Amino acid sequence: MTSALSDSPSLASSLPPSLRTPASWLWLVALASLGWRFWVSAALPLTGDEALFYWWARFLDYGYYDHPPMVAWWIAAMRALLGDAAWAVRLPATLLPLGVGWAMWWGWAPVHRERAAWAVLMYWLTPVNWLNALIATDSPLILWAAWSAAAMVRAEHAASQGRTGWALHKLYALCGLFMAAAFLSK
Repeated sequence: MTSALSDSPSLASSLPPSLRTPASWLWLVALASLGWRFWVSAALPLTGDEALFYWWARFLDYGYYDHPPMVAWWIAAMRALLGDAAWAVRLPATLLPLGVGWAMWWGWAPVHRERAAWAVLMYWLTPVNWLNALIATDSPLILWAAWSAAAMVRAEHAASQGRTGWALHKLYALCGLFMAAAFLSK
């Protein structure tokens, strides 16, 4: 199957061969959005919610009054590795779209590589991924839900091709494990 870009001879011929497929744009968009989110995470002060999550990370627990512990665990890990700077507290949210894109690619590339590349590219180009570098309880939820869905897609694709046994069951188990992590997030 050809992409819409390669169907247009004038547009496709004006681009270098390395930029004629959606997969080749993935790295460019990923790096540009990552650079932008790093700048936003370093330039803005912590919000009230982020300050609360930072406080949770100073006193780790298995849960808090109205939220599960995942965001506090992430911030605690970043504090231990990188210190108390705002960009370090926000680093998980800054890297989140890369993790979600990786999950989308991992899940759907065996089904259809070009459509998987387009899906990741469109996800990375959405404005929320360029503007949201602030950490929230939704941040880990989005990541783990995406990985759970990707594991389910991989499992269903493997089952549709007649695979059985441990290789198939571990994908379903992985789906459940990622969903459990999502439940610890929100």
